[in-house]
Amino acid sequence: MSMLNEFRGLGAALSCVAFAVALAACGDGTKLDGSSEQALRKSAQKVMESLPEDKKGKFGDAMHVIMNAGVGELPAATLNQGTVEALKEVQKRARERLDGKTADEAIALAEELKKKVSMQ
Repeated sequence: MSMLNEFRGLGAALSCVAFAVALAACGDGTKLDGSSEQALRKSAQKVMESLPEDKKGKFGDAMHVIMNAGVGELPAATLNQGTVEALKEVQKRARERLDGKTADEAIALAEELKKKVSMQ
């Protein structure tokens, strides 16, 4: 009988651990790494994979907004330098904005940027 109780206790403990892991995956602390273009791409994929289906579209849209937001912020001189240099600067600014952010933070940032643009 005591072995049965120990087994039940172990089962309850394992259930708690499984629940904690599942909860961590849902709330996922996965963050974006903006240290390089490759790191951002890789971390964005991990973040995307960790999201529930209903958030994946929002996150994808947010990444698009943030990656393109820097174009309007560049000085005309930078834009006139040529598309390669301007593109590098836009990408650098986007990586800096996204570095260390979670999916929810990236989505909120994109909303902020959209409001900023609509006010101009």
